[in-house]
Amino acid sequence: MNRQQKRGCGVVLAALMTVIAGCQGEGGETEGGGVGAPSPTPAPLIAHSGVVSATPGVAESVNLAPYIIAGSGVEPSVVDVTLLSENEACGEVEIENGRQVGFRTQVDGSAMCRYQYTVEANANLGNESDATGVMTVVASTASNPTLVPIPISMTLTADGGPASVEIDIAAELAKVGDSLPLGYSLSSELSVLGDGLAQANTPSLNTLKYTAVSDGPQRIIYKLEDGAGQAHKFGVIEVAVSDGSNPPPQAKDDAVYAPMVGINQTIEIDLSLPPYVTSPDGEDFQLVHVNSFNATVVPKAPDDITNKVFTFNAPIAGEHYITYVVSDHWGGFDVGMMKVTVVDPVHPQLWDDIVYNNAIYTAPLTLAQATNSKAGASGVYHDAGYNPTVAVATFRFNEASAYCGTRGRLPTSLELQRLSQDQSPAANHHWPVGLAYWASDNGTAQVVDLYDGGGTQPQPQGQYVTCVANKALSVSALDGRALNDGEDRALIEATVHVAGAPKAGERVDALVIYGGATLVSTHATTNSQGQVHFGATDTTVEPVTIMVSWERETALQNVVFYSDGLADSMTLSMTSDSGYANGVVTNAATATVLDSGGLPVAGQLVSFNTDTSTSKVVDSAPQLVTNDQGKVTARVTDTVAEPVTITAEASTRKGRVNAAKGGRFIRPDKAVTINGSEFSPPLDITAAFIASRVTHNSRNIESGGSGPRGMEVPKYDWNNANQYCNQLNYNGRQDWRLPTRGELVALYNSTQGAGMWTKHSWTTGTSFWSSTSGGSGKHWHVYMHNGDAGIRDDNNNRYVSCITLPTMFPKPVTVGNLTFSPPLSVNLARNASGVTPDSGYTEDGSTGPAGMDVAQYHWVHADQYCNQLDYDGKQDWRLPSKDELMSLYNSTQGAGMWNKHGWAGWNSSWSSTKSAGLAKHYTVQLHLGYDHANNEDYFTHDYVSCVRTGV
Repeated sequence: MNRQQKRGCGVVLAALMTVIAGCQGEGGETEGGGVGAPSPTPAPLIAHSGVVSATPGVAESVNLAPYIIAGSGVEPSVVDVTLLSENEACGEVEIENGRQVGFRTQVDGSAMCRYQYTVEANANLGNESDATGVMTVVASTASNPTLVPIPISMTLTADGGPASVEIDIAAELAKVGDSLPLGYSLSSELSVLGDGLAQANTPSLNTLKYTAVSDGPQRIIYKLEDGAGQAHKFGVIEVAVSDGSNPPPQAKDDAVYAPMVGINQTIEIDLSLPPYVTSPDGEDFQLVHVNSFNATVVPKAPDDITNKVFTFNAPIAGEHYITYVVSDHWGGFDVGMMKVTVVDPVHPQLWDDIVYNNAIYTAPLTLAQATNSKAGASGVYHDAGYNPTVAVATFRFNEASAYCGTRGRLPTSLELQRLSQDQSPAANHHWPVGLAYWASDNGTAQVVDLYDGGGTQPQPQGQYVTCVANKALSVSALDGRALNDGEDRALIEATVHVAGAPKAGERVDALVIYGGATLVSTHATTNSQGQVHFGATDTTVEPVTIMVSWERETALQNVVFYSDGLADSMTLSMTSDSGYANGVVTNAATATVLDSGGLPVAGQLVSFNTDTSTSKVVDSAPQLVTNDQGKVTARVTDTVAEPVTITAEASTRKGRVNAAKGGRFIRPDKAVTINGSEFSPPLDITAAFIASRVTHNSRNIESGGSGPRGMEVPKYDWNNANQYCNQLNYNGRQDWRLPTRGELVALYNSTQGAGMWTKHSWTTGTSFWSSTSGGSGKHWHVYMHNGDAGIRDDNNNRYVSCITLPTMFPKPVTVGNLTFSPPLSVNLARNASGVTPDSGYTEDGSTGPAGMDVAQYHWVHADQYCNQLDYDGKQDWRLPSKDELMSLYNSTQGAGMWNKHGWAGWNSSWSSTKSAGLAKHYTVQLHLGYDHANNEDYFTHDYVSCVRTGV
């Protein structure tokens, strides 16, 4: 380390893994309220999860600052840290809120320890907030405990469902230039930062199976065990999951950052520069995640959705691997990897000249260099700014003057002060600063400390020396702009001067260091004026940097290749889809027009049309002109639920070209019939009020993820939901009611896990009320996108679907204060009670509804059926007595239940009244009105009517 570090810059835990943020799942709602509710003011504090590496057996600080995003005026502090792991090697924690926000812990031996931390913040505006994240701390006694990261890209299923990938650790490590160490095997101990499921050694040894359930960046921390000791190794698998709706950006997974970087030098790396990321469909992208095991990497502007820059700083030398995830914000993600080499001064190439202010400041000499070059140094200083120390040559003033006289001159004290201030030679160029440097002010000896630019006193052993040599190589552009046609040339001129005079016969080399241009020649010899010329051509619109070099000097010159600006190609993308087909909500398609160089063309007229009679483009033709980004968007409406293809057409240098994209409009206004029960769909606000005359409590505007985009769906508290169903006049029927929880679950189950949005285009942005009580002032509600159910206070606002039975299924009958349920069909009885009928009888129309397959039970199951029945919104049913059944028949005045109420009556109905005979109970024939004692055995099956007290 150099002296700047020695003076108080300690190295904290050497690993930063950046953000894994949770995303709201499908269904469009969290427990705080519906999608349509106004968004609360965002908390000024976010805590991210990550991983750091630690030294075994040493108490170290975990700096949480890089993982916390705090708004302006927010001061976060750690209030709680909890150890989640059960490993005894994981130590307890001490919270730190001093110089840094974090905690201190110690890991003994090789272990993977998970700590949950909570931070709080008090903002200047007075509001308080907190946030929670999980830090994984890994430690190992291995000499090289971390493995090269593994980048994996995958895509969810076509319908957005879970997808799995099998990761062969040995094969993937080989792809990135690493290997599975001999004698090591994959541990079952895994840590997933994000979501999804990771399984070790599945389906085979040293293979990891990962199942993704949502798109976005995910991370898996895995451990390789050495089997015998504690020298375990840890690795990271960076997974980019796309939803497959469009081509994701392509991130290069073998990129190399060309410039050498110094220890503790902070640099910015821009992923918009070639060759790091390309976008197949031209969509913009954002850096959403960046990670390195042994370096600090942080997005420069994490809140900027166009940010492509991250900062890099490493406290140790060597090859650092950085993984990064980019997203196009359209469900497309990809992961790339980059190698950055950090230089340590203990290597043979310790430091180099500094080119500054049109002059060359020569590198200070080591003792070996001074001896070999006979520079005349008389002393040595073992600089402790490096480990191990470096023997640097020292000079007396007269020796320094003589040495620099052969190269140029000694710098002035002002020049050294400016060099220190502007170049930071120790931090940025790894120069030694254990001693100050000689300067000469008009021949008077001065000493300047390059660490801080201050003056100091000469030392007996002498001082370090740098000389100033005027630059001999210069470069300029004779023609810095050229067409990207592969023929037109950009032209630069390089000139070599020695001792102020042009130097002929010198070889000068040229190299394109940025861009894809081709040089006509890569080297040339200077003419009598000391000049050489280099030409370059290109077929891409881009800036290009050319580096020319002569001896140890280099110089850079930028040129630009441009396009003629004529339209050459056009692409089309759906920028909004799945709109509500009400003639108002629009789908949108965006055309992008580019020239031959891939640059946007502004002012280009584009025509749009659709392929159905009811859909139409709502924008007028004069408005459909590309903007400065070469883009123009057309909006389309429809009144019919149908697929709609939008076609764009434009004139280009190739003639008329067109592009088409398919979308759809949705109108979920059809009832769904399940097991003989008809369910009404959630209607839009206007249709719901017209059909029920009940005013909604709130509304939700669907965004397209859980219902037709733009559909305004009413939400009701439970009382209004119940009234809505009782008053609903829909589909030619008025006998609707609020369904039970079981009926709603049966409706969801009929989709076979797809959900009502996917299966029937019903809106499912929030859950649906049921008539099933959940206690005083509470009722059950059911989510129709995943079948989950829960209990809510009645004052909550939910969606509503109502139910009605077909006419062949009669309603319950009330006699006095008792209500009797009718015999039900086999399917309906099973769904309403969970008790499978023992048999069924098909009525022929003489004693019951023709074709009705009526459920029949033996007595034990009949009693169980009534106790579990969830029917007509009630659950307190029981098996009636013989006298209660006779009172039901008598209420028909001899007509019987089939003729009076349409009940199935061919078979008798069980009662709870036991007969005098052994193992017998009475049954009552509700069609004819007589009773009979039947056996309770499993072979005697009869109808069942249940009873409850109350209307």
